[in-house]
Amino acid sequence: MLLEVLFKNTNSSLVIDVENHSNCIKSYIPFKSEATTWKQEICFPSPIKIDFSEKDFVYRVKRGGVYYWPPQKAICMFHGFSQPYTPVIHIGAVVDALHTIAGWSGPVEVFEHVIDERFKDVVKKLQDLGYRVATPLRNGEKIVSAYKYSGRNRISFNVYVEEYGMHLEGEGIAKYANDITNVQNLLFIKRTVELFKPRYARPDISENNDIVITAGINNIDELEVAVKELEKIYKQFEVTQV
Repeated sequence: MLLEVLFKNTNSSLVIDVENHSNCIKSYIPFKSEATTWKQEICFPSPIKIDFSEKDFVYRVKRGGVYYWPPQKAICMFHGFSQPYTPVIHIGAVVDALHTIAGWSGPVEVFEHVIDERFKDVVKKLQDLGYRVATPLRNGEKIVSAYKYSGRNRISFNVYVEEYGMHLEGEGIAKYANDITNVQNLLFIKRTVELFKPRYARPDISENNDIVITAGINNIDELEVAVKELEKIYKQFEVTQV
């Protein structure tokens, strides 16, 4: 099941790929709540009552993982390297590229996600490549988000579909800063990317000032090659490790 969390103050949403306790969670949606950010975690209390025992507890969470925190019946999404306050229960994973949701908070509505049919060809192509895919909102506009785990690596990116082509943006590697250390890091990333001699992928800066790998393509026929280039490059960086 895909669970959508709509942040009302920005008309933007993220999508959770629910892997565990889906029948229980489905019985409690839709509902409203208030999301807050704590360290590198977004969480909100819920009416959901999951039956669990101590053997279900998780003490170390994965980056990109989604967990249930029993004291507040809260849904918690870990988009960075922080860890839970006390033990949690694994629910699933965030579909979206994690750097794009960092710091989100405010009133939310939670409901079952439905794939936007306008992007069915892009969704099918990514699913065929082994990705879990969703079509969340960004400032009122639908985009395509995808993720998968390859070994210990989480590979995730957003696809912005335009009439004139598509823009792929992978997860943030680090924050950009205009200093000598950052310039040296950018040169290292550029040289790493050039080792693969990609046609589409390149180091870039996101609108939120994250160092990312992006790709610009003309049409869906180029999508598979661009995605495989992103996969090869992101596997070289520690940021994708769980």
